[in-house]
This record gives sequence, structure tokens and C-alpha cells, in this order.
Amino acid sequence: MFSKYNNQLRVFRLIGNRYREQVLTGSRFWIPEIQLSLGLWQGAFLQNERLWLRWYDINGNLVLTPEEFERQRAQLESQRAELERQRAEFERQQAEIERQRAESEKQQAESERQRAEFEKQQAELERDRANRLADRLRAMGINPDEL
Repeated sequence: MFSKYNNQLRVFRLIGNRYREQVLTGSRFWIPEIQLSLGLWQGAFLQNERLWLRWYDINGNLVLTPEEFERQRAQLESQRAELERQRAEFERQQAEIERQRAESEKQQAESERQRAEFEKQQAELERDRANRLADRLRAMGINPDEL
């Protein structure tokens, strides 16, 4: 029996042909036949904040009402969706980092190609200049290979 007027819980058990009051050692009473305990819970239910009589499982956890279960399920689903959104954002960022790395490597390769092309052109210009100088020396009667 639970009195909402004095918030007192009293438990009786049928022993033989009489109900006998049981001694409560805490705020809950274990009922082995159904593997649940009955106890007091402070909280809001049906928009009333006070002590309520509630069921607890073998581990001492509240047995949720359908509304509490649905609210908890919705919160878990919301958290799962948020984690999925964060995972997708992380993957998008990783893909962007990879794209930027590939673009950087492409630019480095292009820069290296341009540097090699420049060096090749410089070598050709030097060779052309050396050939022109050798031609001038020959025109003056000097063999450039003997210098």
C-alpha cells in the first residue's frame, strides 16, 4: 500500500491465510515471483511532481513507462542521427583534404615539369649562343675547338 498523502509505502505478503506486513529495509521491496521490485520514485508523471510507486528491474533500473521508453528511443535515434551526420561530415572533410593533397601534388608536378622545361630551354639557348660564338670565331679564322 502506498499513501500519496504521507508518501509511506507498506508492503503485505500472504502467509498462510493471513496478510502480514513486511519490513522494508530500503525504499524498494523485491518480489521474487515476478523478478521485480516495487519502490518509490521522485519525479513528474502526468504533469504531477511528487513521489510515485514504480517498478524496478533486478538491477535496480526503473521499468520505463511506454512514454518514457518512446522518449528514450527518440533521444537515442536523435543521437544516432547526429553521430551519422558527424561521420558524414568527417568523411566529407577527409575527401576534401585528399582532393587538396592530390591538387597540391598535381601543382608540384606541373611546377617540376615547367622547371625542367625552363632548364631545357636555357641549355638550348646556351648551346645556340656557344654555336653562334663558334661560328663568329671561325669567320675570323679561329678554330674554336683549339682554344
